[in-house]
Amino acid sequence: MSIMSDKIENSPSIGVPANDKSASAGTLNYAGPKAVSAAKGVLSLEAWSPLKIPLFRTIWGTSLLANTGIWMREAAAPWMMGLLSSSTVMVSLMQSASSAPLAIFAIPAGVLSDMYDRRKMLAITQIWVVISAIVLGLTIYSGRATPQLLLGLTFIMQIGVAFSQPPFQAIVPELVPPSEMPWAVALNAVMLNLSRAMGPAIAGTIMGSFPKAKITHGIGWTFFLMACCFCPLIFSLFMWKRPQQKQSQPEKIGDAVKASFRYLRNSKPLWAVQLRVIIFISCAVCLWGLIPKIVKNQLHGEAGSQGLVMTFLGLGAVIGVFVMPELQRRLSIDGMVAICTVLYGGGLIVLSTISKVWIACPVMAFIGFAWVVVPTNFNIATQRSVPNWIKGRALGVYTMALWGTWAICSPIWGGVAGRFDTSTALFRAGCGVIIGVVAAAIFKLTYAVGMDFTSAKQPAPAEPANIEALKTKPFWITVAYKIGSANASRANSVLSDLRQQRIRNGATDWRFKYFSDQQQLTEIFQVPNWTSMLRHVDRTTNADLVLQAKMASLQIAESGQPVIAFETTAPFDGDKKEINIDTFFQGMSRAAVDFTTRLDSAAESDTYRKPWQRKTDESK
Repeated sequence: MSIMSDKIENSPSIGVPANDKSASAGTLNYAGPKAVSAAKGVLSLEAWSPLKIPLFRTIWGTSLLANTGIWMREAAAPWMMGLLSSSTVMVSLMQSASSAPLAIFAIPAGVLSDMYDRRKMLAITQIWVVISAIVLGLTIYSGRATPQLLLGLTFIMQIGVAFSQPPFQAIVPELVPPSEMPWAVALNAVMLNLSRAMGPAIAGTIMGSFPKAKITHGIGWTFFLMACCFCPLIFSLFMWKRPQQKQSQPEKIGDAVKASFRYLRNSKPLWAVQLRVIIFISCAVCLWGLIPKIVKNQLHGEAGSQGLVMTFLGLGAVIGVFVMPELQRRLSIDGMVAICTVLYGGGLIVLSTISKVWIACPVMAFIGFAWVVVPTNFNIATQRSVPNWIKGRALGVYTMALWGTWAICSPIWGGVAGRFDTSTALFRAGCGVIIGVVAAAIFKLTYAVGMDFTSAKQPAPAEPANIEALKTKPFWITVAYKIGSANASRANSVLSDLRQQRIRNGATDWRFKYFSDQQQLTEIFQVPNWTSMLRHVDRTTNADLVLQAKMASLQIAESGQPVIAFETTAPFDGDKKEINIDTFFQGMSRAAVDFTTRLDSAAESDTYRKPWQRKTDESK
């Protein structure tokens, strides 16, 4: 529930104006980020420089308090489940109850954050969490809690958290300038991990102050205090006078959800990051789901010991955030994440051999250090892989990948611990994390480096004579390039990227054909109606225009701009290009595969064949 949880001219284009204009930042009546001159060279000053912006500082501070409440719940609720049930699976299911809503509602939450006022959405979700915390606290305090009721009420509370995560993450570019984005994301990780350190310690203190016979009263008071922690954040959101955000061509919710998956499927940088998230979290989650049982059974501790262990975990993460700027200067993002992945896995293996709380604490700090680097950079890579118009939904995809994997794998590791013990589960999970580092060589986080996803701000095209027929029915946009036979093969290599760009921005179909007798290559793509066409133009980014200009540059000299037309029927059947899925999955088994090479191959006939029906291109 944290802010972060951790252009060139040619054919029809796409884009929405990015809200990144500078403005003064003196009060909460703040219209946009203002560049801040950070003190470079000193790690602590560099990492804290976004806090010079008043609005970011206010949101950050109140979110720190709210997240402290969340981590109080994270410590108290599993301990309560441990009192209600001795099953390791039931305890680990608390992680599933917490994370499942984040996965289930991630995409709808991202859609709503792109379509509606993010400030109002955040205020409503925080009020939801407050009410849920009070109800859960009353249920526990009165002694009416059961394992099933605890899981159900936790799930309901987390629905509010789920709908708050994408808008919280998506507002960061509104709070700081692009140059401060890495530090803002890192500071959000600091905030999350400071709260991770403070929340369990506070919860442990409250629960430890009650005798064992009345520890449920202490857990109930923990939830009441959690509700109070959200009030300053709700107040600051109501005080923030966020400028009206204009979306010229709004979508229906169903269409917006489809756009999320369409964009993911056709964006190599975005799906590469999500695959990395899934691979890492599938084993890394073992620790988080088993902390109560690790403390109680393996380390022989009590409720206060759990708070102490989690506090060291959070302190290690805070240290990791301050070291991260130096790591970013010395290492590539892929190298840094790979090293910290190995360190995290090694930490789990070491922890599996420990049986004393005081020895486990420094190891947990080491694990926290490695942990914060990995998801933080996954989040940064996700945000840098998409334009502003889809950012909320992209973060919803990231949230779904992270918490969906968390919800599925947490009870699996609980089952492993139940069949064997927590030491065995930790050892196997640590080995799995280390083996998963091979993914760094295959799915890189740097595919989007050098791409400019800011809005191209393209003007809307003039309405054609047949505009009335185009307003309510699907139609085809044709773009004709005069390309000689000498450049035909080079143009063919651009077509796969061009197809993905068109479909990312809203096209429902795409085809091309080369007319050798006319020395003309024509691409056609279909949109549902004229409004969708205008939305397609609005979404154009500078990176899109660079690609379109690359195709236009292959034209015969003095042939002019590509010719654009609108047709109600497809002018031809044409050829289609798709990602060759066979080649993709065969490449997964070879660590040396470089996914920066093209994975697309042209169809050999006008008959469209699915990727899995094609033969692998042996020449690649």
